[in-house]
Amino acid sequence: MDSHPGLSVSVRSGNGESLLRWVAHGEVDVACCLRLPVPPGVEEERAWPQHLGVVTAPAHPLTQRNKPLRLRDCLDDPLVLVAPDMELRVRVERLDPRLVCHGRPIVETSSVPMVRRLVARGDAVAFLIPDNVAQDVAQGCLAWIGLEDPGARTHSCLYQRTGYSTAVAMGVFLEALEPAVDLVRQRFESLHQTRLQSLAMDAQGGGTQTHAAPGSPRATGAPARRGAKDSLTFDPCLLLPFPCAELPFRHSAPRSCSAWAKARSCRCFH
Repeated sequence: MDSHPGLSVSVRSGNGESLLRWVAHGEVDVACCLRLPVPPGVEEERAWPQHLGVVTAPAHPLTQRNKPLRLRDCLDDPLVLVAPDMELRVRVERLDPRLVCHGRPIVETSSVPMVRRLVARGDAVAFLIPDNVAQDVAQGCLAWIGLEDPGARTHSCLYQRTGYSTAVAMGVFLEALEPAVDLVRQRFESLHQTRLQSLAMDAQGGGTQTHAAPGSPRATGAPARRGAKDSLTFDPCLLLPFPCAELPFRHSAPRSCSAWAKARSCRCFH
């Protein structure tokens, strides 16, 4: 977004149903969340594949498993879960009903940054999509393992009002957002497929080698990080990783492209 220094973006967070209601009422220009039934007055404008995965501290035992991971394999661990009214939580509970009966949530929160901090500091596990943890995995603060449960593959979608014509400023923002989302998806999918291929080769050869998850010390070559400090960063110009599982956006920028070069003003409200 540096090429458009006059562009200003306001971000609000909420669960998926709230976001689509705000779009329908014109309170926000667009909303991004996991795929939901579209209410009257709203249309799905873009969609990106997503993969639900387990998030742990880098040295957690789950990162060294030599078998594909399913949600049931995590139920003996303490859990940090997003709030029950968030679409991400609903999707996770649909994967395996045993989560509701046998899961041990120690914290439930509507704040994805809080989920990341708590998991990085202890032995708890969480369930998030790559967009939520891309930066922390790259920095070695967290590890992410894609789940193999049926239904673990989903989509995040961009919604707008039916018949809405995207403003110039919002169009510029979306042009920057889409390649960033694609880059995260491609990187995590490549790491996930590499891990599955290695597991399959070991199974055929009868080996017992363990395989590190993306972000674990073995995957990054870095020492294990336990009790990481609260030092997560967030770039509001890229909006990745998303501060929440679902986000709506409202733009506020000069309509004249030439005016964008006068002064930089990028804001993110959460």
